[in-house]
Parts: sequence; structure tokens; C-alpha cells
Amino acid sequence: MAGICSHDSRRTIKIIINSFKEINYQPIFKVINAKDVDYSQNRTRWYCVGFDKSIFKNINDSFEFAFPKKKNLKYSVDSLIENVVSNNYLNTKICQNNILTHIDKFKKSKRFNNKYILLAYEVRKSRCNFRCDGISPCITAKMGTGGNNVPIVVE
Repeated sequence: MAGICSHDSRRTIKIIINSFKEINYQPIFKVINAKDVDYSQNRTRWYCVGFDKSIFKNINDSFEFAFPKKKNLKYSVDSLIENVVSNNYLNTKICQNNILTHIDKFKKSKRFNNKYILLAYEVRKSRCNFRCDGISPCITAKMGTGGNNVPIVVE
């Protein structure tokens, strides 16, 4: 929910911050991408920590909370994917054809890197996104139901 910071011309974030302050808490927040803190997933989220000012009396707007520092990725998504896959997890012919329609263009782009496995996602007839940088696109809970946003390993 990184978009919360800009939602409704920043009014939403101002309401949240003011709500914390109204109950005597000092809110400190930051937008962090999982891939920047050693998780092989492109998942940007808003994190907020609130301090009770009646307990932490010296905290104010200039206080800097130690959120995780940016670090290099230790494990790529390649190291997390199983090599043997059940037939229950194979994609459809329609999906395969949609990937084939768009893959050549991607392989000719500067983003193509054969060092990592190739993932396809947001697979549609009109478009298909790819990445091969060792990082998975954002994985959400609703992906368990299938659909065209599930990341697919392209062989």
C-alpha cells in the first residue's frame, strides 16, 4: 500500500498522521520495497511505527526511527523455485500462446538477462510482462485462485 502516501492528494496520509497525534502518539513511517531489504520480491509497502509520547517524552517530528537499511539481495528467486513441478501447476495453452506472442520482443530488450530464470506475469493476449533479474513480481494472496497475474517460470 505504498500509494497511501499520495492517495487523495496526500489527504489520506495526513489524516492517519493526525489521528496518531490526536491520541498522543508520534508516528514515523517509511515506504520500503522488499527487494531492498533482502527479499527476492518486488513488493513496496508502507510501514508505520507509533510511539506513545507519554512514555517516550523526547520523541518529536525530527526523531529518526531505524528502519531496515537497504542491502544487496542475498538470494534470488531462482534459489527458491523447485525444479520438479507437478502437472497440476502447468499453465494453459492459451497462457503459453500469450507468452510466446510477446517473449521475442522482451528477449531483444536491454532488460533480458539470461543469468536468472525468466518469469512471465500479467499474461494477457494484448500484453505480457517479463522479468529475469532474480526478483519475483509482487505476489498476493489472491494468486492462489489462478488468473493471469500469477508469475510463471518460462522455460
